[in-house]
Amino acid sequence: MNMCKHRRMKLAAVVIGLLMLLMTLTGCGTAAETGADSTGSSQAVTETAAETDADTGTESSQDEMFTDRDMDPSYDESEATKITLSGSSASADGNGVSVSGSTVTISEEGVYILSGKLTGQVIVEAEETA
Repeated sequence: MNMCKHRRMKLAAVVIGLLMLLMTLTGCGTAAETGADSTGSSQAVTETAAETDADTGTESSQDEMFTDRDMDPSYDESEATKITLSGSSASADGNGVSVSGSTVTISEEGVYILSGKLTGQVIVEAEETA
């Protein structure tokens, strides 16, 4: 009888060991999912922002969509067009902006500084290359 108990304990230990091994392997995932190579070391994963053109179904990378000028956050505030939003109206002090009721339309490329709150909409209708 003592021998049976000993065998059951060995069997239980083996089953528990296998379950622990299975859980460990399942939690690791694949190298593609975790960004690790086959040796288990971490690698940096670089992703490129992409957008799919609804008309053509082609994908464009961020490099194709924006110029270096687009990516430069600096600007000369004295040359910027200022748009003041005030409730359901707005006013602008430069070119390339029209205001009609509670709708502000920007039609030219440039730097625009918007301030205030608007119960309406701001529409950008500049050329695609602007």
